[in-house]
Amino acid sequence: MDYQGKEMRHEIKYSINDLEYSYLKARLKAIMAPDKNSNEDGEYHIRSLYFDDINNTSYHQKESGEFQRAKYRIRIYNYSDNIISLEKKEKFNQFISKTSRKIGKDLYYKILHNQLNIQEYKDDEFLLEFFIKMRIHKLSPVVIVDYIREPYVYKNGNVRITFDKNLKTAINTFDIFDKSALTVSPNIYGPIVLEVKYDDYLPEFIRKELRMYRHQQLAISKYTICRELRNNLNWSECVI
Repeated sequence: MDYQGKEMRHEIKYSINDLEYSYLKARLKAIMAPDKNSNEDGEYHIRSLYFDDINNTSYHQKESGEFQRAKYRIRIYNYSDNIISLEKKEKFNQFISKTSRKIGKDLYYKILHNQLNIQEYKDDEFLLEFFIKMRIHKLSPVVIVDYIREPYVYKNGNVRITFDKNLKTAINTFDIFDKSALTVSPNIYGPIVLEVKYDDYLPEFIRKELRMYRHQQLAISKYTICRELRNNLNWSECVI
């Protein structure tokens, strides 16, 4: 699907428990391949720093379920600085689109500490858009989202199914490279988030495996869970 020139993908999320995870994992491993970037356990670690403006527009758009909304984030994998990705994730009803740009660690820290010289990046449309939003709309870091991802892929339909586990958020820093960050985990919404992404169609044999989880479809996101946990910290709902 194309929406105003953007490449769009379907995205569906579910909350599942450990027993459902074990069953579905066994079924999917028989028909899908592990992602080539996974380690020997079929997983990798993701840590993202999300941004919002002075009016918390991204958060309120998500909460109100607006048809079209966007979030900015910086993402790393396995605590490494080999890939630092500045991303804009846009949502159009049930479709998503992502724009990304690899940045260096020096630029990451300039963004983190709001020490940017916009003129240095005037030739990069995406970076310029982000930096102008930081300057005019007071876009700034609001939450770290941290989890382990177990991904599976299927070529036809460009299907990607992931199990996101051990969701955490940092409560004493916005630096995704801070190894001493104090993190907490929510005890709500189930232990595992199942995400399904695909292009134009989802093969019927995969759709069949997912039918039993329809009632567990999530409208909430990992971003929202972590923001609410960080902003309204209730220690009885957390695991350190």
